[in-house]
Amino acid sequence: MGMRPAAFIVTGLVAALVMSSCSTWQERQFGRVDRRPTVSPSREHRLPKAPKSIYGEIPVEMNERVIAWLDYFQGPSRERFQRYLIRGERFQPIMEDILVKEEGMPPELVYIALIESGFNTHARSRAKAVGPWQFIRSTGKHYGLRIDSQVDERRDPIKSTKAAAHYFRDLKTEFGDWYLAMAAYNAGEGKVRRAVRASGSRDFWKIANHGRLLRPETRDYVPKYLAARILASDPKRFGFVRVGAEPWQFETTVLETPTDLKVLARCAGVAEEEMRDLNPEVVGHATPRNYTLRLPVGTTDAFRVALASIPVEQRTSVVAAAGHTYRVRRGDTLGRIARRHRVSVPDLASANNLAINDHIYSGMRLVIPGREGGVTVAAKDEPPPNGVKQIHVLRPGETIGVVASQYGVPTRKLMAWNRISNPRRVPAGMKLKVYTSEKKVAAATPSAPIRVAANDATPTDTTSSSAVSYRVRRGDSLWKIAKRHGVSIAELQEWNGLVNASAVKAGDRLTIRTVRE
Repeated sequence: MGMRPAAFIVTGLVAALVMSSCSTWQERQFGRVDRRPTVSPSREHRLPKAPKSIYGEIPVEMNERVIAWLDYFQGPSRERFQRYLIRGERFQPIMEDILVKEEGMPPELVYIALIESGFNTHARSRAKAVGPWQFIRSTGKHYGLRIDSQVDERRDPIKSTKAAAHYFRDLKTEFGDWYLAMAAYNAGEGKVRRAVRASGSRDFWKIANHGRLLRPETRDYVPKYLAARILASDPKRFGFVRVGAEPWQFETTVLETPTDLKVLARCAGVAEEEMRDLNPEVVGHATPRNYTLRLPVGTTDAFRVALASIPVEQRTSVVAAAGHTYRVRRGDTLGRIARRHRVSVPDLASANNLAINDHIYSGMRLVIPGREGGVTVAAKDEPPPNGVKQIHVLRPGETIGVVASQYGVPTRKLMAWNRISNPRRVPAGMKLKVYTSEKKVAAATPSAPIRVAANDATPTDTTSSSAVSYRVRRGDSLWKIAKRHGVSIAELQEWNGLVNASAVKAGDRLTIRTVRE
């Protein structure tokens, strides 16, 4: 059948309106934001001439709002949309496989993850929605996602995609229309039910044009999705670049005991960032018990051998006192709880596998790290069987790192022998147990506090020149300090007993060794 006269007139008016304000598309350099209008979507993408790739079970409808979003993505938001497409090259294939092969859903649903988060596994909205599909806590739990102090499966591209498919199946069953299902995904089922009743219609566009039944974000949600889908289905046509990023691939192994991600990364021979990228659902610094860990392809055998050589008690950094727990009250924060129990925020977060800025909620039960003589309790490390035990009284101004350097032992072991997890909270006068292969006397240290320059590392006033003390400046990070002094971040953490690399703050003193072991 031919196009009806009324429809033809409307299409022509829309095309004329857009063509009058659009300039001819020319190839432009990737990454540069072009705020001028680009190719006219109504001219290039009238439905009879649209690429076949944009067709599917979910219909594509062109109107002024879709055109406005097409212009926005190609203009002011061009750089951001390009980043989303590149990130999508990694996650889109596995998400589409789940949608189609496992859940029997349209593959074009994957573009919901594009407009929700740009395929960012760690995305977090102001409404506390999390992950690539932006689930809020209640909806995520309703669809079977584990969300607690150790794991947040909303961040997992595979598990969250399955949950999103189940959610969309329920929404489509209830509303009978993909556009209304999308609106409900954005605004909630209750809001869309009320809008349908008030309008007496199940046509999304009629409800959206009413103006008061749905908030602006929801009225624009479907047009935004359609525009993103049109561009992402054929990005080269619109001048976007494909970089050929490697798809998200991995192997798996089961961990029976909790283990630090940095330990796992070392065993796999990769950076900790890569381990976190493969296991984004892990909330804190360590995995929970009986956890299925993802590893880079080809590393599993070597990983298992390396991990088997590490004693179980040395696989995590912080061990909490048995039975010492606290139930979170309304209005609590990690900072308030830490001050109430006289522990540091990093130690409290680490003991519960939390990041420092993670959300805690009323009724949640936290483990409080134990304390012994004013010092936070750490994991115990057995002394060497033939080691010579010595007692070192910590002098004013001395640090744990300096003492470890003087006796030639690792800082981590010195902390473990003395059940210390926060080296900055060790008081002068504390008696430290030190185990060495033979009797060794530490270099003399003056009783007066060490004077430290405000803006650079200076040798401590000791007879040993193997370590210097550095006062952290505003704007410093472990990466900057390590680069400035030619050492690694791992070494800085080892020398100073740091569990969390982001926990240092201005005014802290760090030990930096000038002669490496």
